[in-house]
Amino acid sequence: MPRGIIGLVVTLGVVLGVFPYSLAFSQEVWSQKPSIPDREGFASPIAGVSHRALLVAGGANFPDARPWEGGKKVYYDRIFMLGDEKNRSDSGQAKPLEPVSGRVGDWQEVGRLPRPMAYGVSVTWRDRVLCAGGNDQDRLFDEVFAMEWLNGKVVVTPLPSLPIPLTNACGVLLGDVWIVCGGIEHQADQITTNHAWQIDLAKPAPRWEAIDPIPGPTRMLAMSAVGDGSFWVIGGVELKPDESSPANNRSLKRHYLNDVYRWSGNRGWSRAVDPPKTLAAGPTPCPSDTTGIYVVGGDDGSQVGIVPSDHQGFSKELLRLDFKSGSWKRAGVIPAPRVTVPCVQWSDGWVIASGEKRPGIRSPEVWQLVLP
Repeated sequence: MPRGIIGLVVTLGVVLGVFPYSLAFSQEVWSQKPSIPDREGFASPIAGVSHRALLVAGGANFPDARPWEGGKKVYYDRIFMLGDEKNRSDSGQAKPLEPVSGRVGDWQEVGRLPRPMAYGVSVTWRDRVLCAGGNDQDRLFDEVFAMEWLNGKVVVTPLPSLPIPLTNACGVLLGDVWIVCGGIEHQADQITTNHAWQIDLAKPAPRWEAIDPIPGPTRMLAMSAVGDGSFWVIGGVELKPDESSPANNRSLKRHYLNDVYRWSGNRGWSRAVDPPKTLAAGPTPCPSDTTGIYVVGGDDGSQVGIVPSDHQGFSKELLRLDFKSGSWKRAGVIPAPRVTVPCVQWSDGWVIASGEKRPGIRSPEVWQLVLP
């Protein structure tokens, strides 16, 4: 069938509700998974995959009133699990998850974190969900730990701590090497950092080591990705003292970034092509394949200062960085943009579980993106 006819069929399918959300001239497909069983949903939980199960834990929300109404942010320690209905054994037979009450395909609350927390960096490594740093209402954390869905329960084990407390950082695995960078190191002053750290998890005695700082501005809420043999850092927000505020009570001002850097081990950092606009806090690690990286929206800074009730939500553009050409293209439209949320490769796509849909407002919805 010619591509034009395929596009028309897909468009009609979307309009009529026959197909999951998709774009007429693109082949990526969005679909919804069961929502997390919480009325509000969470910003910046921990998320990853352990033995075919999707784990989502911790996070923060405003359960009683919005922040502009005086609502207090609450941090959580609950761990939720969603089983993978599509997983198959080598023989083609379905492999059931280890016993848990309820049905595969339903979220289950399966344990608790060592403490309530949010805004850490989470990745999946060898069937374990790892988390580094984060914070609660009182302090920043340097602790690092692993969660594993094992024998019908979640087992939490400690890993080597970060050299410094850290929150709102980004990071991803480059092979067995976990790289974490950016964020905030000191709760008192809230100034962003460009420090970067790595740990080789495959070593018998892994430990964190400093690598060269990210070039350019300091940043938090950056997106990260792995692809083309490199670790990538995309955009984010720099916090700087606002020179227009009183010297004895100087506030911080957000400066949105649109620069991109890649870390290639022995070759160090190099500057890549900037995306078409500033972006921060988008789902991270960004989806990627052998040909490029996809940035799933984010906060472009265009609505800073807008009254919360008038906020229109975050960027709906799916952007793609092509490795071969080194250029950015608009690759699609995001049906439910979210920020401050992990992005997890699971089942046959990339899952965005919960997250912030407008400032101070979360969503329990779970969306999955299947790349072309």
